[in-house]
This record gives sequence, C-alpha cells and structure tokens, in this order.
Amino acid sequence: MKELATCNFKPLLKSNLKNKICFFVLLLIGCKIFADTPVFTFHVSQEPISIEPWKQKGSGSQYFYSQLFVGLMRYQDKKLQGDLAEKCIFKKPKLIECVLKKNLKWSDGSKLLASDFLIHVQNMINPKNRSPKADMFFNIKNAKDIFEGKLDISKLGLKVDDPKGKIEIELANPDPDFLYSLSHPLLALAKFKSAKEFLSSGPYKLKEWKSNDSIILEPNGHFQFEKAFQRPNLQIKFIPEDTIALQHYEKNNLSFLRRLPSLLIPKYQTKPDFFQTEQIRFDYIGFIGKLKDNKTLRKKISESINYEDFNKLYHASKPRPGCPGLPDDLMDQKYCLDTNPSEAKKIDSSGLKFKYLSSKQGGDDHKKTSEWLQEQWKKMDLNVQIEQIDNNVFITEVESNKVDLFRKGIAPERPTCLAALESFQSSNPENYIQLKSKSYDDIVNKLALATKNEDKKKYCSQAIKFLLEDYLLIPTGPIHFSMLLKPQWQGLKLNELNQLDLRDLRLKN
Repeated sequence: MKELATCNFKPLLKSNLKNKICFFVLLLIGCKIFADTPVFTFHVSQEPISIEPWKQKGSGSQYFYSQLFVGLMRYQDKKLQGDLAEKCIFKKPKLIECVLKKNLKWSDGSKLLASDFLIHVQNMINPKNRSPKADMFFNIKNAKDIFEGKLDISKLGLKVDDPKGKIEIELANPDPDFLYSLSHPLLALAKFKSAKEFLSSGPYKLKEWKSNDSIILEPNGHFQFEKAFQRPNLQIKFIPEDTIALQHYEKNNLSFLRRLPSLLIPKYQTKPDFFQTEQIRFDYIGFIGKLKDNKTLRKKISESINYEDFNKLYHASKPRPGCPGLPDDLMDQKYCLDTNPSEAKKIDSSGLKFKYLSSKQGGDDHKKTSEWLQEQWKKMDLNVQIEQIDNNVFITEVESNKVDLFRKGIAPERPTCLAALESFQSSNPENYIQLKSKSYDDIVNKLALATKNEDKKKYCSQAIKFLLEDYLLIPTGPIHFSMLLKPQWQGLKLNELNQLDLRDLRLKN
C-alpha cells in the first residue's frame, strides 16, 4: 500500500522561467518520494483507551504500544537480551542492576536518562493514576504500599545514577522471573509532557490518531537501533471482527492479518502469506457454580471429551487438548486428561443443567468450541447450555459464580511456568476457579523461588498434576496463532508472548 500524494501546485507569480522550472522539478521529485513511501497496515480489535501506560487494562493495545516504546530488556527468539539496557543482572537475590546503552535519545533528540525509568515506574504505581496493571510492579520494594497510599513515592526501591546510566532495582522478595518482566511492554519507557504530548523511545512515533478509525505511526529517526533501510509508516486500523479483518486483507487494505479463523486454515495454509507462531499460553475450561465442590461430576465432564477429535477441530498439532499448553521444556513430566466414556457414563447427572460461558473476545473459534463440546457432553446425557457474551460481562458472571463452566485464556506476561500457574493461587485476583488450597500455594511458592532449571521443571509439573488429578480444570492444549502476511514484507517478529516487534520491518528487495 502506498500513501497518496497530496501536492498543491500554486502559480509562481513573480518568478522567471528558470526558477519556475526548478521549482516544479523539485516539487515533482518531492511528490514522487512522498507517493512512494511504503505503508504497513494491520489491525487491532479495539481502539486503545489511551496512550498513557498506566491506563492500559489488557494486552489489546500492546501491538500498538510496543512500536512506540521499548524497555530495558527484550525477549525475542526465545532469548532475553538487552534493549535500552546494555545488561541487567542480579547483583544479589533481591537486587537487580541495569546499565543503559550509550547515547540513547527520545524521539525529539533529547537524552534518555536512567531517571526516566524511575519516573515511568513512579507513574505506574502512583495511587492517583490507579493503574489496573500496577501489580506488575508490586515486588519492587515498597511499591505496593505506595500504590495503596501507605508510603510516600520517594520510598520506592529504585535508585538511579544518570551520569553512569545505572539503575538499581531492590525487590521486596527474591524473584528470578523479574528480569523477564523488564521486557514487558508496560515497563517500556514513555515520557509525557502532558496527556496528549509524549516522547517515544521505540522505532516509531505518533503521526496521527483518527478516533474510531485508525492510528498512523512514522519512523523515529532518533531510535538508537536505526537500520540503514527505510522503515515504512504504520497504519493501525480498529476492526473488531476477525472475519471483517480478513475481508480487508483480501482487498489489500491490510498488510498483516493477526488472527485467521481456524475454520479457514485449510484454505490458506498452502499460500505464501500463511504462517503460524506458537504461543506460551495456559487456556482452560474451568469449573465453578454447581461443579465447584463436585469432583465426581467434574470427572465425568472431563472424561466425556474426545480429545483427539478436539485437536482436529483446530487443525492443530500435538500435544492435544487435555494437555497443558505450556512448552515441554518447562516441565519434567507431562500430565494430561484422558477420554474415558465408559466410566463417564456410570456417573449419574440426570436432572441437572449446567451453564457454559465464553467471551466474544475469543471470536468464532470459541463459539465453535462451545458448540462442539455441547454435542460431546450431550452424548453422555449432560445438559449443558452454552452462551457467548461480551468480555466485561463474562468476567462479572464468572466472578459472581453464576455459571458452572467457562472458557478462559491465560496469556502469561513472562515465558515461564510460574507466570501461568500463579493465576490459580488463593490470593490471585484472576483465580477464577476459586481454588483455595495451601498445598497448591506451597508448590507455586517453591516454583517462584527456584533458581535451578531442574527445580523449576519439577515444581511446574507438580502444580499441573495437582490441578488435573482433582479435575479442577480442562486445559485446551497449545495455541498456535495462524496469520497472514503480504509476501512483499519482511522483518516482522512476533514472540511466544504475542509481542509484536516491527523495528526490522521493511519491503523485500
């Protein structure tokens, strides 16, 4: 896609012929350059609520946000590496030291300093901002008490030395995962002069925001990792439905389709613009309501599913649903639920009705799953009513215990087992299965403190075994995002945490 040239030829009333010719030649060259500026277009399902990071609620804006701002660290190609920081290391179990790279600049050319990181974190935990994601910072010493208004913000466990470009982060508790947190988009550096005026630390800066339509980003010429090639402008459209986005892609109104409905995978998988990327996720079907305290019925529902057929539903590869979606190298032993229809039939569920809920945010794929599962359970005399509703209402219904089964996805913010399984600890606000178990909490606490890989794998497997042996949930298996990218583009990178990085984006030669 090319930008439209919008040149305005005005008569030169007081110029001689030579000057007129020079003027029009230069203007035509300028128009040609402008017209040939490439534009890479993709979509997000909802318009971001704000550019300010402390107002972000979920992952929906990250595709947009991470093009403007980058963090101290970067997780890419399954490796954690420095980004704005030359390095970040543990000096002690509760002390992290980061050293910034030299000559970092904001998008206006001003110097990027270590103190800018301090200001960014202070904004995220400032009780006046009430950030929905402030808990990401709570393991920094005193951050939680500051957020709750118990301590002054000057007590935050962060020290900076601008001349040396040094940042010291003091943690409240040992946290081997915290280095991964430093690569999260919400810890990327943003600098605000006002709510509408900000500076970018990343490869792009804001050019235009058209409410209810799209956002235009242009290359940030002061980005320290500027390549010799020319980055394109970015256009980010707001398109809520995957099927509508696909129509735009087919009409060449999108360069990149971020989610291809699984039903259409066979049609597109042999085309050059089709690709898949594996995600680190822990998606599951949870039991609450009438099933929360009835292990016998949870067992019947779990063993009624033909997991091999479930796998074929999404044209997926192994491991199948019924097995956790985490990578094998995070566990030392694999645990899965199995189909056992003969045993399931022995359990009486007559006269009982169950309500299954999923979010519209999951699109057509979640709807298809619900309908398929309903038929599976019907064969076992299980009366399950399905419904798909808006995500905000979905969360409210689940938290109110008004349903019996629900489909939920966990998109970990770090590429670790802990990032997924801590969601089921007793005090976690996203513990939607309402598990209250000291035994489970203890296993996950050991996982949180483990520094050796063999210990991390051991405790990860133990926690999964606990969840599955008690039939507390049904894992829906690994997630592969199926996507389409116009073949003329290269350099797009998408990691296992669904973080999009377009710093190396360019047209193919």
